[in-house]
Amino acid sequence: MLKSELFKMQDLKYRDFHAKLMPTVCKDKIIGIRVPQLRKYAKEFFKDDRCHEFLNIIPHTYYEENNLHAFLIEQISDFTACIFETERFLPCIDNWATCDMMRPKIFKSHTKTGAMIFTNHSTFEMLEIFVSENKPQKSHTQTTISH
Repeated sequence: MLKSELFKMQDLKYRDFHAKLMPTVCKDKIIGIRVPQLRKYAKEFFKDDRCHEFLNIIPHTYYEENNLHAFLIEQISDFTACIFETERFLPCIDNWATCDMMRPKIFKSHTKTGAMIFTNHSTFEMLEIFVSENKPQKSHTQTTISH
């Protein structure tokens, strides 16, 4: 059902254009959803009962599913849960675009140096460094998402 909802937002011209920007991602794995539209969808989907289930099913098939996943993580307000979900999701990031879009808001107030890790030019390495430096001491086997 989620995939059909995503495909309803498909823009084939945008997919073709975007595929040229990401040569490491197979064009067949790109639906073609404009980022502002997917961000808006993520805000609504975060309130949906299916959100938690979606976050627990990785890896995803489509580029936009990964972006949706990243946009959902951005909304997690509990720092420990956000770190946990980010750490689980990092191995699934396979392109620069998904990495650059993911900037969890809760991380802004939890950097050890006080410096902003996430800028418009964030990288996978910055995410890894942030998670490793700010990983909570307590281990979690399951996360509860705060809305």
